[in-house]
Amino acid sequence: MGCVRLRQFEWTVTGDPEQLDAVIPRHLPTQLPVGLAQVISANALAVPLANHTLRYATRLHELRLLGSYLVDSGGQIVLRRAELSCSALHIRRFISESAGLGMLTGVMQACLGWRTTPGSVHHVDALPTRLAHRFPAQGERPDLLFELAPETLLAGEARGRSPLSGRPPASVWVEHRQRIASLLAWSRAHAPLVVTWAYLTETGTTVDLFTPRYGNHRFNGPFGYPAPPPAPTHTDDDLRPARHVVVTPPEVDLAGIDTSLPPDEQLTLDVGLDPSLSPTNVSSPKAQRAPQADQTPPGTLFASALARRRTLETALYDSAGPESITVAGHQMRGQWGRTDLLGDEHGQVLLGVFDEPLSSEETTRLVQRLRQRFAERDDDVPSGNETSQVSTAMQGRVFVVHDPTGTRPAWEHLED
Repeated sequence: MGCVRLRQFEWTVTGDPEQLDAVIPRHLPTQLPVGLAQVISANALAVPLANHTLRYATRLHELRLLGSYLVDSGGQIVLRRAELSCSALHIRRFISESAGLGMLTGVMQACLGWRTTPGSVHHVDALPTRLAHRFPAQGERPDLLFELAPETLLAGEARGRSPLSGRPPASVWVEHRQRIASLLAWSRAHAPLVVTWAYLTETGTTVDLFTPRYGNHRFNGPFGYPAPPPAPTHTDDDLRPARHVVVTPPEVDLAGIDTSLPPDEQLTLDVGLDPSLSPTNVSSPKAQRAPQADQTPPGTLFASALARRRTLETALYDSAGPESITVAGHQMRGQWGRTDLLGDEHGQVLLGVFDEPLSSEETTRLVQRLRQRFAERDDDVPSGNETSQVSTAMQGRVFVVHDPTGTRPAWEHLED
């Protein structure tokens, strides 16, 4: 299982109605275990075009493509930067958007699992609001809804980036503040909100997690292990937590400050960002007026998205072929696909679809069994040790396994 470098920030609000006040570091950077399977599985249930049926073969190919650009190398999730840079723009956008959403899901699951028991299996439903096709967004709406407990929802907003400089930003940017500010009205009316920015580089992935200082969002932290010293290209000096937690730092007056980036800081990808909210357009009329929040209740969105997901799961299962195996006492269809599309000689991903959802207890037993079996297979891991590079992700009936060292389908590790 790989890791990401997690940097945690908090924001405060002021006034009535609430406006964003300060965004400051909350904890020192940490190293958080995040499975690559969780990252690439975010695309497994992406919504097809209207009136088009989801096909298993197409979706498996997309996961293989993601797994070819994102690599679990030396315990770090890294980007094949050179290969991405020479790829078509629509491919770069696909990788960035999928990775951004996947990192949000992976970090949320890892943080919740960390609070339970470090390294434990913890599953939380994460549904893209775009699955709620009956409710087109009329105003600002976050990307994901997490069901932490029955009738307890948390909203998540994600961004994925690949900076040309090969390093994450050294401080909070204007666009960070503006994206958070644009969703405050929605959060105030509906549910707590967390925001992530994932920076994908060829040396590792940094995820910036932004949470409100107050509120029952369950992500106060810190999460993860103490992070090793940053690589020379990273600059975390400006990201040390404030030594005070009561006194709010003064608001920065942006007037007269050049917020544009030098050429080596320009980002190749800026998925989902409204051009009027870019750092170079902070004074535009659209950026200044208060954003309107989508009024659809989150519970209604979640219920609609859950129903839509079940339809997509059935389409995946039906198009995965007639062959099935018994896994955890259930029938599962699926295939292994190689993630060597860019020239590697190893690496594979499984996209499995169960005939019905597994209970949380069944999922826990299955994942723990797979960890042990794959660890015993790996020559460099002592037999019986449940540490393995293999990662897994379960979303409803969809089960994804990422095996970075595998060279052949590992059915024997899955079957009962």
